[in-house]
Amino acid sequence: MPALLPLVAGLLLAPASAAPAAWYHPDQVAGQSTLFTNASAEILPAYQDVETALRQLSPPVEDLELASTMAAGSLSAADQAYALDVRKQAAALLLQAQARVDAVQEAYGRSFGAALERALAVEGKGKEVVECAGGGGIQAMMGPGRKPCVGEELNAALAARLDADATLKAEIDQANAQPWPEIALGGRPLVPLELTGSASYVQLAPLARKLWGERLTDRADDLDRALEPLEDALAAGDAQALAQAQGHRAAYDRKLAADGQVLLPLLGESLARLKGGAGQDVGLCINPAGLGGCTGTDRSAELLPLLLADKKLAKALAALP
Repeated sequence: MPALLPLVAGLLLAPASAAPAAWYHPDQVAGQSTLFTNASAEILPAYQDVETALRQLSPPVEDLELASTMAAGSLSAADQAYALDVRKQAAALLLQAQARVDAVQEAYGRSFGAALERALAVEGKGKEVVECAGGGGIQAMMGPGRKPCVGEELNAALAARLDADATLKAEIDQANAQPWPEIALGGRPLVPLELTGSASYVQLAPLARKLWGERLTDRADDLDRALEPLEDALAAGDAQALAQAQGHRAAYDRKLAADGQVLLPLLGESLARLKGGAGQDVGLCINPAGLGGCTGTDRSAELLPLLLADKKLAKALAALP
């Protein structure tokens, strides 16, 4: 009997057999899930449509912003209100689109996380499961700095569980069914600012960029440099930083308005000098064609080259400080 004691003691003190190792990675599970692949393909066209619409909206809004700021001293209260309203509409649309994207991402992440936990409870039962991004075999060896994942790979099995999860499918369908914002601005034609008349017009923003591109770029660069140190504080919602940023923007607007007060009379004089009366009855339009343009005939393509070729105009602009 005494001879059996070491054997019994050894059995009692020996470690229990370890659970088999297994691994997974959420990104790889999602990538192998037919449900998530189909859901992403379903929502992608709507997202791309909104992204394209916002991208197309940006240039006319920027043109309106530049032109209305430069012509601020000559605009009626109604036109000033219109320009401000369009800019507010554009900002609101951007926020609405971003909110929709954020809502989809949050819904997907929340539903995926819960479904993955349900799947792990089944597929990982009795196993020592870890999250591992390294992959297995050759895949791990090819990744710089990655260590191979040890044990059974559960990605495919977990993806299959997700695909069969009715709760997950219902939640993803609900997230995809939410409406996207309609990207459209309420533009309308404006009356041109009179220079030698207003029966026809030249678009102000592209003309200003052609005549005074370097000056306008310098103005914008100065504003960017002033705002750059405030970026982190603005992102954190700091009220003082917001007030400083608004002050920098107001100073930028004042400089553009002062530039416009110089430029507009010079443009009128240049139009009056054009041969054959080509510059008669011409005004300036602050409203881009994409937002409704202006009443009358758009002669930008015809008159812009003539104004650029006016040496007196170029000399007068070059002499300004």
